[in-house]
Amino acid sequence: MVHFSGVLRTRHRAVYHYKRQWRLLVEKQKLGGPIVPQAYLDAGVKIINAAAEQKELENAIEGHFDWKPDHPMFRPAVGDGPENPRYNEIPARIFRRGTQLAEGLEQAQVLTKTVVVKGVPPVWEYAANQIKSLRFEDEDERGRRCVMQSVRWDPSDLELPKRVMKYGHLYPKYWGITLQKANDLICQNLLRLTELTFSGNPQILTRHLAKNALVNVTYEPARPTDSRIVFNCNNALMLTDTQQLPAFFTPEQVNLTKETKLPSLYPLKPTLNLDEVQVYDWETAYPFLEGFKHAMPHTIFVQHNSAEEWTLAQKQSKALIHSHATLAALARRLYGADVGVLPRPLSIQCVLADRGRHFTFYAYQLNTLDMADQEGVKNQAWVDTDSSTAVVDDVIVTTDLPYTLFSLADQMEGLMGYQMYTEKQSVQRYPIRLLNTYNPAVMEKLLTLYATHLHLGHHHQQQQPQGQRPADGLNPPPLTEKHVARRAVA
Repeated sequence: MVHFSGVLRTRHRAVYHYKRQWRLLVEKQKLGGPIVPQAYLDAGVKIINAAAEQKELENAIEGHFDWKPDHPMFRPAVGDGPENPRYNEIPARIFRRGTQLAEGLEQAQVLTKTVVVKGVPPVWEYAANQIKSLRFEDEDERGRRCVMQSVRWDPSDLELPKRVMKYGHLYPKYWGITLQKANDLICQNLLRLTELTFSGNPQILTRHLAKNALVNVTYEPARPTDSRIVFNCNNALMLTDTQQLPAFFTPEQVNLTKETKLPSLYPLKPTLNLDEVQVYDWETAYPFLEGFKHAMPHTIFVQHNSAEEWTLAQKQSKALIHSHATLAALARRLYGADVGVLPRPLSIQCVLADRGRHFTFYAYQLNTLDMADQEGVKNQAWVDTDSSTAVVDDVIVTTDLPYTLFSLADQMEGLMGYQMYTEKQSVQRYPIRLLNTYNPAVMEKLLTLYATHLHLGHHHQQQQPQGQRPADGLNPPPLTEKHVARRAVA
């Protein structure tokens, strides 16, 4: 009887012997060149080095034919020196993806010259009352399906970042849905569900959705000791329209900002945590070309997918700067590069999606681009967050929190990604494959933001026959002559 371990040892010895002989042969060739039998040398046979001939042939072909295409992927990497076409002699402080402001929202207020007001603008309150009769009866069920499709049913099988080792415990590798993938799916699914709610309103045909909308805005230093500032922001989703949003603040409220003082960061500089670079774009960039009909911003989605610990104020600063940069790039296109106080304020709405689970909502109004000092008219923003109240030492303490869309049975899941479980692994002490809680307030907020600047008075929702469910993306309705004609026109 032959043992399997003995077969493995015999095979291992044979492989080792072969590798050793080959290594010795290669070493001899390196020292003395190719080994030519003496009989060939005595007969006067001409010996040709095939490797050298092949190298000469390749060099001749490369010199005769320019086979490399003129494409950036075939070009040599360009460093950060003067050879880079984006190199600038004057360094600048840049805000880009991954920049974490130490002072959070207050630092973003100073950088963008913005006054922040907590709460919701009156136009949102009016829209929230108008959409009550338009919501689906099974809206919560649809919202749950959107979340489950993003964190459970998506077939992605990507390697997830390993969890931090604590107390000598090494976590194994996991595969599943990454945070960025889940965040993209949740934002797109909720936006699709929002559009279905207003599918009977013809005004939504003027809406346009863009992905990865890049915005670049620059500011000259106000004093010689200051640095240039560059805002390079990438909006994950950007919903646009043919007309501008109405102002969120009245002219009287805008004039009152002259008397409002911005937060003081002394002895820190507002450019703290902004990277100092010399490779940057100094030109203002807006995602759409001039003349594009759907270029007016309506709502932007800013995603936060970092696995590191950020405070709520630091995440809010990210949304505030993205909103300011988007409107600033548009204002310079409409009113010129040297515009100060805008002839007509510009407005935008922003949704901050933190890992696809926590949401905060913003309404930003750009009044001025005069950043020379902190005096005069300032920009304004509404910040809508959830809150929790607690009694500490007989004192009522209110803490701002984001709106939590859902929670899972496993509280540790979602920090690095969403793990894909097999049938054997799914047998747990708790229903790990299901949602623990679902918050319908997030969907209500999204409907409110989408309904802004829509004339809901002319919107009528078709009555569904009794017993028939409203159509969604999974169960489309049968096409009628009216739908066929509308698609033909589109």
